[in-house]
Amino acid sequence: MNQIYKQVDNFFEDPEWVVSLANNLKWYYYNAHPLQGIVTGRYAGRRTERLHRILPEFFNYASLKIAETIFEVPKNVRLDYTCSMYFSYLMKEDNPKENSNVDNIHQDEDIPTAGLVYLTKEINRGSGTSFYNSKQRKIKEAKNKYNRLISYDGKTFHGTTKYVDNRMALLFFFETLSYTYS
Repeated sequence: MNQIYKQVDNFFEDPEWVVSLANNLKWYYYNAHPLQGIVTGRYAGRRTERLHRILPEFFNYASLKIAETIFEVPKNVRLDYTCSMYFSYLMKEDNPKENSNVDNIHQDEDIPTAGLVYLTKEINRGSGTSFYNSKQRKIKEAKNKYNRLISYDGKTFHGTTKYVDNRMALLFFFETLSYTYS
């Protein structure tokens, strides 16, 4: 793959705390999301609202930890970014059908870097994320492993490898990124 791809296991120090935050939020299908059509796009399953709006302290912690990890920021550099973040929850029946408005294999338009942290302990590892070339042939697969972060270039075609019940993840989309040296 000719794009950014990073995988980090054991990402959060306390993933159970992250899961408990997610379990206390309201979830929306794309056609009922409060920001439908504005920033959410069409997606399978359910998502929360944008985390910077409903959990700002967690958002600040998680987005900075993710940014410092995937962009490998030196200590003398200040990182400025714009990031959207949601929790996502998929079930087996959320697999998009052939005539669906939702495409499983897709690109994240205008997103230089995207990714997720898997947050389900007991799950089929084959329910991760697959990456595809422009002809939509699979070229790489990230296995679903509890507390694993994966990040990738948003222009890369990707999608859920296999739909299973109770697939929870923290999704992130870095829209802008700049560095300031101190």
